[in-house]
Amino acid sequence: MVKEKNKISFYHKINIEIVQGKSYHNFPKHSHNSFCIGIVMDGKIRLNFKGQEYLLEKNNAYFIPPFVEHKIDTINKMQYEYIVICLNNDLVVQYNNILLHNYVHNDKKVGLRILDILKRFDSTDNYLQLENDIKHFLRENMQKFSSFAKPIASTEVLLAVNFIKEHLEESFDLNKISDYTHISKYHLLRIFEKQMGVAPYHFYIQEKVKKIRQELLKNQTPANLAYNLNFSDQSHLCNTFKKYIGLTPIEFKKSYKEDTN
Repeated sequence: MVKEKNKISFYHKINIEIVQGKSYHNFPKHSHNSFCIGIVMDGKIRLNFKGQEYLLEKNNAYFIPPFVEHKIDTINKMQYEYIVICLNNDLVVQYNNILLHNYVHNDKKVGLRILDILKRFDSTDNYLQLENDIKHFLRENMQKFSSFAKPIASTEVLLAVNFIKEHLEESFDLNKISDYTHISKYHLLRIFEKQMGVAPYHFYIQEKVKKIRQELLKNQTPANLAYNLNFSDQSHLCNTFKKYIGLTPIEFKKSYKEDTN
């Protein structure tokens, strides 16, 4: 039997991106720079948050603050369906620097409440109401799940982040980043992963993928991006992109909707 392709759609408006997928994809260890709320719509997945595993099934929900390491795996290579709401930092600034004592919520009422919010938006297309509903949901729930404040990124880590973002067209070089931040590369590795959720190299790859997303939506071709971003060839770029997004660059561009109304 031929396995179906991953079907993933992206909807973006102002401060919110909604990603809906029907997939067999295993997402590698990564972090986000936005606050994310996920719900399993069908099937089962295994989530790994900072080394701790959780099994999620239909209507289970999870919260992912910015820069928290996690990965997603299928169960027995079976298909699963999901929705992830990614919230711009300005929308949920008070929740961006927290650590959670519970990332996964097996109480299905939490997941169903999120789905009700999305169904309301789908029927009314009222974006301001969607923002307000999400803010109200977070106010109701985050005090139950939050633990304590996460340390703000240090000056050295912020310097490293900026250096990486400004040198995506070059090969990754930890020694250069260490020289730029004036700390040893071993110390940099420790504090960067602690504060940003992933090691510097993985952050570099994530930023490349983010840049590819942005440039595809400006009608740049994968071939040009592979050259500009220092991939060995177009195939290397496409494989890296699919590893993190679940779709090829062309599939992503077709599945992305930007609502400017």
